[in-house]
Amino acid sequence: MTCLAKLVSVFGSAEVLKLPEALFGWPTRWVMVLAALTEAVVVGILLSKAEPLTKLGTILWLSVNFATYRVCLWTMGVSATCPCMGKAYGLIGISSATMDRVMGWIVLVLLAGSAYFIYRFSGRRTPVVAYGEPIPATSAGGSA
Repeated sequence: MTCLAKLVSVFGSAEVLKLPEALFGWPTRWVMVLAALTEAVVVGILLSKAEPLTKLGTILWLSVNFATYRVCLWTMGVSATCPCMGKAYGLIGISSATMDRVMGWIVLVLLAGSAYFIYRFSGRRTPVVAYGEPIPATSAGGSA
């Protein structure tokens, strides 16, 4: 969702898109394009036939990047809301401050959830079976 919001927003004419982004100093428009492309690659991996641990690792990697970005802005004293959603929050009728808090919680949930499931599944000796795939006869309780 944020990927699409970023892509829609970068084609807008808002002045904030021309201003330098606080952390990198690049125009906000280009930071948003880079973030949207990164998110699109992650979505592509999630929709692919990659292994579940690869998908979880990709989510963890992206959420660590989001969390690091937010912590860096916080330590720099930047209090402006993240332009990552453009003006999409206005379309759903909530304030930018509320949307910023919601996005922060989403980052925390993605970070904690992906880390937990990587920890939980990384020690398995049997493969994780994806939804819709037949369970191998040896793990179904039958004798092989």
